[in-house]
Amino acid sequence: MENAGGPTVVFIAGEGRSGSTVLDRCIGSIDRAASFNEMHEIVHQFQRNQKRCSCGALPQGCYFWREVFADQILLAALPELIDGFERYDGSRQTLRLLAGAYGRSDRVRLRRYGMLTAHLYRRIAQVAGVSVIVDSSKNPSRALILKRYARLDVWCLHLVRNPVSVAESWRRSKGAMDDNLPTYTQVQTYKRWMLKNLVCEALQARVPYRRVPFETFTEAPRDSLRDIKQWVPALRGKQDGFATTSEIDFGPFHSLQGNPDRFENGRVEIRTSSSRPLANSGMTPIQIWFASRYGYSR
Repeated sequence: MENAGGPTVVFIAGEGRSGSTVLDRCIGSIDRAASFNEMHEIVHQFQRNQKRCSCGALPQGCYFWREVFADQILLAALPELIDGFERYDGSRQTLRLLAGAYGRSDRVRLRRYGMLTAHLYRRIAQVAGVSVIVDSSKNPSRALILKRYARLDVWCLHLVRNPVSVAESWRRSKGAMDDNLPTYTQVQTYKRWMLKNLVCEALQARVPYRRVPFETFTEAPRDSLRDIKQWVPALRGKQDGFATTSEIDFGPFHSLQGNPDRFENGRVEIRTSSSRPLANSGMTPIQIWFASRYGYSR
């Protein structure tokens, strides 16, 4: 298996409940691109065969994922891919990946994990018939592995959202499909939000990087998507699914992990997400200062 070549990956980094599903699917509507939401969970979910694909079928009953994993290399490598994910591909590993603080045996495993991950992404792109994959796994560790060890063409969108809105979203359920997702208190969310975004900023020196405030994106989604298409060479000049300045057509796709909104198809209106004042929100002074760096009003 060669690591060279393969699809371009538009990677969405950031804290959960920041609007990544919306951004992911908007980019996935572009010609020759496909959205798969949180791709770090694909192997786990295919093996477990418990959570439904966004097409409605169980993973092993979905024609798309059956075709992907008909590849004998991938099928045989499922245990290795799961082991690599659990060892290296999570929030706690990001700082070690940034520092390169691994011994020889770990570096060997990381190279192998990267090679297999690259093969998985190439296979997915081949079955989907696309040249660009959208991965909204959000953990910076994933972007580093895709770039450094899988050696794919990675373009990172650091998605930020007003922390007050994020905290409110984490406190409420999104319905029956959301039963297995965690909830967090305000204090927990503000701490997670600051730490995750701080680490995401460190990606600037490692991969092509662009920060996208969710509020700015939703104010003019078609124009914002046009800017992203111009930024990523593989997307330039391609048509997208926007029917009006704020309405976009989402077709069926194949996602095994992500926000329950991934099950929605058809014409969708991208609604403006308003920014919330940070004062009297329960944030600490340093958290308010950090959020104000992204343009959020104190």
